[in-house]
Parts: sequence; C-alpha cells; structure tokens
Amino acid sequence: PHYSQINRRQGDLDITGIIKQAKRSGKIIAIDATGISLYSPQMWNKQKHRCSQNEKWLKLHGALDVESGELVDYELTDSKTSDSETAQKMLEEGNLSEVKVKELLGDGAYDNKNLYSLLYKRGIKPNFRIRKDAMYSETSPPYLRWRDNQVKQAFLDKFIYSDDSKRELLRRRRLENGYGRRSLIESFFSRFKNFFGDKFSSYKPIHIKKELAIKILFLNSSFN
Repeated sequence: PHYSQINRRQGDLDITGIIKQAKRSGKIIAIDATGISLYSPQMWNKQKHRCSQNEKWLKLHGALDVESGELVDYELTDSKTSDSETAQKMLEEGNLSEVKVKELLGDGAYDNKNLYSLLYKRGIKPNFRIRKDAMYSETSPPYLRWRDNQVKQAFLDKFIYSDDSKRELLRRRRLENGYGRRSLIESFFSRFKNFFGDKFSSYKPIHIKKELAIKILFLNSSFN
C-alpha cells in the first residue's frame, strides 16, 4: 500500500488498551518527560526555503516500571504543561491510578507540593531530586516531611563537607536510596529517539496519538 493510504487508515486504528494494564502491586516507577518535534507542512517550507520559523514541539511524559523496563503509562501535552501537573493527572486518571505504586522516582521538576500531597494520600514514597533553592519549615504538613528531611541534610552538608566531599557523598546517597534507577526512563526515551527520531511523521492530532501508541508498543515488545 502507498504511504498516503497507510496514513489515512491510521486514523481508524483502535489503540484502546495498547499499553498493557500493570496489575502487580508494589511497583517502583520512574517518571520523566522529553520533547518531540511536530513535522508539519510549515516545517517542510522552512526546510525548502530556509526560512526562520519557531519549531513546534510536544512533551512526551512517560512512567516506566523499573523492574520490567516497560512504559506503563504516558501522556502527550503541549510544551508549556508542567511535568508535576502531568504526573498528578497520570496518577489520578491514567494507568497509574489503578496500580499499587510503592515508590516514584523523578528529577527536580517533580519537586512540587501538590504532587507530594497526592503521593502521601496514596502511600507512595517520593524519591525526587530536590531543587537547589528549596527551603524547609518546622511547621510543614506531614506530606512534606520526606522533602524537609532532604533539605535539612543538604543544608548541613553545605557547612560540614568540602565541594569534592559533597559530590561523593551525594553520589553514595543516591546509590543507597536507589535514585539512580531514574536513569532507566531516560534510557527508554533515548531508545525511542534512536529508533524513530525526534519528530512525529504525522501532523494531525489523532494521527500523532496513534503513531505514538504504536511506537511505544513496539519498544515495550522489543526490549522485554
């Protein structure tokens, strides 16, 4: 079949349940986001005539099961939507809402009070990188205790250890608490872009969603 025929039929594909529902409890999830460009007719004109236009892109948010290496949930948003906001949506409305998550790993973009509150209610341990300008309070609510302990420790380390010692100490602590497992979601995104590039070949929203679902299904199936 011709490419244009495949592209038209792509809109009729049923992608319901294309990401297998994870039933196992006690899952450790690594979460992150990456940018993917939109390939539109305007971009073709940009390449042909070498005109300067701002490239449009979307954010792919992914939640990866650390044990299986599979992406168990994902969301596609515009470039302005925050990572922590999308993480809350995935936990409340996506596949993650039906999974018994034990621990959530993420970078500083997820160091957010509303997300901490949601994790506390669901009994999920946060394991995030704390922002450099983070502050703590002795009167913080219970859901911020983990974060406050991390901030206090970093504050003490600042005065006790030299810069070289702090880096080594931080490395050891991340190794002990398993934060390094977060790199697995970065590796998944790296494989995604190595296989498929960093642009969508579709430009209609419905086609983009189905193209993305098929690509994620392929990666989940290929590496597990």
